[in-house]
Amino acid sequence: SAGTWSMCNDDVVTNCHEKTVLDKSSDSGYILFYSVCKDRSPSPKRERTDAATAK
Repeated sequence: SAGTWSMCNDDVVTNCHEKTVLDKSSDSGYILFYSVCKDRSPSPKRERTDAATAK
């Protein structure tokens, strides 16, 4: 939910938010959200999250 989106920077959230909403119906949507944010611009918060969700 909103808590998940907050893991990305504000600028990144704007870009990821729309994508996440489209795929929010499935767990893959959230995974994709992290991937998109990761490609947009790295941040300390996202690195920490990425470490937990890294495959």
